[in-house]
Amino acid sequence: MTALAHGFANPVLDCQCYYRAVLDAMSRPARPVPLPALPPIPVPGGAFGSGMAALALTLCDGETPLWLQPELRTEALHTYLRFHCGAPLTEDPARAAFAFIASPLTMPPLSAFAQGSALCPEQSATLVLAVRLKGPADFSAAGPGIGGPDTGGTGVRPLACKGLPQTFAEQWQANHQAYPQGVDILLLDDNLSGNGAFMAGLPRTIGMSTMPQAPEA
Repeated sequence: MTALAHGFANPVLDCQCYYRAVLDAMSRPARPVPLPALPPIPVPGGAFGSGMAALALTLCDGETPLWLQPELRTEALHTYLRFHCGAPLTEDPARAAFAFIASPLTMPPLSAFAQGSALCPEQSATLVLAVRLKGPADFSAAGPGIGGPDTGGTGVRPLACKGLPQTFAEQWQANHQAYPQGVDILLLDDNLSGNGAFMAGLPRTIGMSTMPQAPEA
């Protein structure tokens, strides 16, 4: 029998650190924030990385149904999540409180996930997407929480994010216009071969548009 991977080394302290990181990412949208110490990868060689594990350990419990992209659904990962989080799993994205997506290019549309309601907008889903938060800017974000020196006084924050569907900006615009309903997103880059692991928050309150591409020489 394969040994169950460990969770956080210090569950209480590490959860607090990650919860603060999530709050920081969501209160300063589209601004990558570094992740604290990562737990071990739940399934060696699997696509559910250490960053996803850290967010699951921090945010999920027995009352938060999880949706996993089909390529993540292994018995080893199910066992890990049941043991460390106690979170039930669902195959219906519309019933999930959190969704973990390793390949955003093949994910369902944002509208397929729980949108909440006018009376209970908090009953919507939060999506965790594995991306790369490096390179030239792909999107610009504007709205509450975006400002300060890193925007140059424009109130618009550029975001480098590789690995999203071509229709993402269009889908996000519809999601933003549905406020107070709609999903929230955590963009996760735990590529440890780069400059460390980072996360950026996209609350439904902000608008996103694609950045114009530089003309070819």
